[in-house]
Amino acid sequence: AAGDAFAISKDSLHKIDEDYPCRLYTPHFFIAFALWLLTAIAVIFAGFLVWLLTSAESSEAVSALCVFMACLCYFLLEQMIKIKKYYNAGVDNALQFFILVFSAGIFLSNYEDIAWILFNGTLMIISAWLCLRFNDSFMAVLSCAFLLLCIFLSLLRLGDPALASIPFVMMLMIALLYFLIIKVKKRAKFIYEKTLTTLTIFLLILFYATGNYWVISEMQLSLLDKPGPVSFGWVFWMFTSLIPILYIVYGVVKKDLLHIRSGLFLVAITLLTYKYYFTLLPI
Repeated sequence: AAGDAFAISKDSLHKIDEDYPCRLYTPHFFIAFALWLLTAIAVIFAGFLVWLLTSAESSEAVSALCVFMACLCYFLLEQMIKIKKYYNAGVDNALQFFILVFSAGIFLSNYEDIAWILFNGTLMIISAWLCLRFNDSFMAVLSCAFLLLCIFLSLLRLGDPALASIPFVMMLMIALLYFLIIKVKKRAKFIYEKTLTTLTIFLLILFYATGNYWVISEMQLSLLDKPGPVSFGWVFWMFTSLIPILYIVYGVVKKDLLHIRSGLFLVAITLLTYKYYFTLLPI
């Protein structure tokens, strides 16, 4: 076939596999999940034991304990990947997760004086580093989520006049991040391909969620304590209805299954949103 003109032969592929074998340990999903649970239990019991031995009670002592446990988890993560060649094996994923948990504990130990923008910004930097260092898709999603939370909290600080514009600003920021990821994806090393694809899916769904009528209605109720119709409701109904269709059309034109599948999934969410507010064939 014409498409196979630039493809290597099976013999060449077999020779490459023999000369450059993959030594990373990536078990089956269920084994990885079991290893994640075992690692989580071990870390929790280790943290509890250190807490009993140190008798940490004050917020400063708890913060110091969280710093120690976060550093210990990172040291173990580096050593286990170096020695055991773990990659998405459950153990490495659990240690990355608890690095974030203990990092959050440094702030949460003194909850009354917490600066939420600084809190989210710090976790964003840590999760971004873990993503780049260990090529972890979940950390990439968390880093992006913490960044958007920082933007959201900054907009809230502007007061009531800015609340109405928050959905539009957030959609604009998500769109900018999406196009940035698309540009980076073309130039990034192939090892980050899966991570960037996961991040693309997350941004596509989040862009839709930010313009979804039900989400905006719930945000209006929680932030403004204002039940009832949403301001500029027709705009958000338009976003709710058209965004999934645009994803599908774009996917068909560009022959991109990622956008087609995302659009089909969001069509179902759109129907549920419509059903929430209107009676559609109740029988």
